[in-house]
Amino acid sequence: MAAAAPLDIHAVAKQFTEYYYGVFDSNRAGLLPLYRDYSMMTYESKQVSGAQQIVQYLVERPFQAIQHVITTVDVQPSHPSQGSILITVMGQLKVRRGEAAASTTTPHGFMQVFNLYPEGPGQYFVYNGQFVDLFFLCLEDAMVCLHCSSCHGFTMKTLRTLQTFSG
Repeated sequence: MAAAAPLDIHAVAKQFTEYYYGVFDSNRAGLLPLYRDYSMMTYESKQVSGAQQIVQYLVERPFQAIQHVITTVDVQPSHPSQGSILITVMGQLKVRRGEAAASTTTPHGFMQVFNLYPEGPGQYFVYNGQFVDLFFLCLEDAMVCLHCSSCHGFTMKTLRTLQTFSG
């Protein structure tokens, strides 16, 4: 009997991220099959658990339209004998909060982490997830802006001005 081929976690991560963000950008309610009742997510410090609750929270986000532009996908096995996979995604968000084309915001950075857990050969669900919008992180802590100024247009001069006003 031939040994099973080793799992290509990079292929799994690529397929998962393309599917996840494609569905998220077009129909967030369609993400429900990727979660279970014991799945957990932290979205901008808000902790949510349970498949229905996670998807409801994502559907209720205030933007009308969104596009995720993926720049990097890093992947590692997260448990050697259970086959779970840790995926870290970085990219840009293009968010539209209103109906008019003029309401489109400048792209800004995001980071999201997924812990995929296997349910069978080639089948995974999101056991844990974390999402951080880097634009809002930068606004809350100007020190972070020193590292990601290109994601939203802050310059060093702007940062010095912000620091002057903040005391």
